[in-house]
Amino acid sequence: MGGWYAESILRDEVIFMLLAIAKALGIAAGIVWAVCMGYQAVLWAAPRMKRGENMLPPERLNRYGVLIAARNEEAVLPQLIQSLREQDYPQQLIHIYVVADNCTDGTAQAARAAGPSI
Repeated sequence: MGGWYAESILRDEVIFMLLAIAKALGIAAGIVWAVCMGYQAVLWAAPRMKRGENMLPPERLNRYGVLIAARNEEAVLPQLIQSLREQDYPQQLIHIYVVADNCTDGTAQAARAAGPSI
């Protein structure tokens, strides 16, 4: 009868230890989750606290050059150039360059007709 009681106590201690480990892991996971959510909240709130204009004045905007490497792209090149021209950015600060090398179709002519440098 003493063996059964000792096994029962041992089994209860093992279960108690496993529950304590599970509880500790749950608390650790909760802390990690809270830190991650707090970080996301800071990332969400920080831009909204900024005062003033979001876009820099035109004299402070950067110039960009778009380089398009095209080979036999006569069918899609005009739409790509048109899409670049429709961007919400001052057009005088965007320069489009098309590199058309060894084309067997009218890629270079289509690029010239659309207006960028070739």
